[in-house]
Amino acid sequence: MNSEISSGSYMHFTKFFVEGCNELWYLEHLHDNGYITKKVPKTCNTNGIAHMKVSLKDYLSNNSSARVFLIFDMDCKKGQQLYEKYKTNKRIIMCESKPSFEFWLSIHLTDDIMTDRTKIENYLKQTVGWEKGEENFKKCLLQIVGSNFEEVKEKVDNAIETANSLNQKSSYSNVPKAINGLK
Repeated sequence: MNSEISSGSYMHFTKFFVEGCNELWYLEHLHDNGYITKKVPKTCNTNGIAHMKVSLKDYLSNNSSARVFLIFDMDCKKGQQLYEKYKTNKRIIMCESKPSFEFWLSIHLTDDIMTDRTKIENYLKQTVGWEKGEENFKKCLLQIVGSNFEEVKEKVDNAIETANSLNQKSSYSNVPKAINGLK
């Protein structure tokens, strides 16, 4: 983990680039339930990887001291290209999930480490009624993460522990870097 994040110097990180709204809603849910103390910056970008690449390049070139969190899925070619392009950039904290953000959500509920996005989505559909769409996602979050501080803390702490124990060869998630950056 980046030592600046673990030491709490969050202020150097000025923007979040997230692949989609689910990631943003998840972080907002953690804030609303007191698990993270800092609100996700209003400058958060949620327009998908293709737009993220252009926005990120422009943002970094126009803000020479800016540091960013980058939250995205690794199960598509664009995600892999984004990772390869920026993995050594010290101004970017990579918070990728493989195969997807849904993997991160699944480890809140099970110790079964699934490597296929379709299986993960089917698991979430069977356990919490996972469907596309904002209202459904926010309803599912209550079942996945909990609806009060104690539930959220227990489930997220367990998911972070699981994520930290994975070897990053099959399924893994670096979303805990973003969570720690907001504590």
